[in-house]
Amino acid sequence: MESSVCHLGGIIVRDLSCVVSNYRSVKTVDQYCKEQNVIGISDLDTRSLTKRLRETGCLVGALSTDASKSDEELVEAAKNWTIVGKDLLSVRGGYEEGKGQGRRRR
Repeated sequence: MESSVCHLGGIIVRDLSCVVSNYRSVKTVDQYCKEQNVIGISDLDTRSLTKRLRETGCLVGALSTDASKSDEELVEAAKNWTIVGKDLLSVRGGYEEGKGQGRRRR
């Protein structure tokens, strides 16, 4: 692992492989997400989703594994979510734009 903590809020994939194909892997993506309590969706047309995001920008939604939640409750949860106050970028030691901290391609 490159990080000691999983930073995923959720995962969306077209095809979820049940086969571990990398020699360094010790578990499947499904096992890892379950251990880290990360919700996910598979069998989704990710190309269509990407196209929609490009056309409309950020979309807010709600994912749940709780079957007792009604569609109305999930819509309400999505409407009440806000990006304000969310730390979506965390860089150890801080980051200053334009200070050449990234790799350069040649």
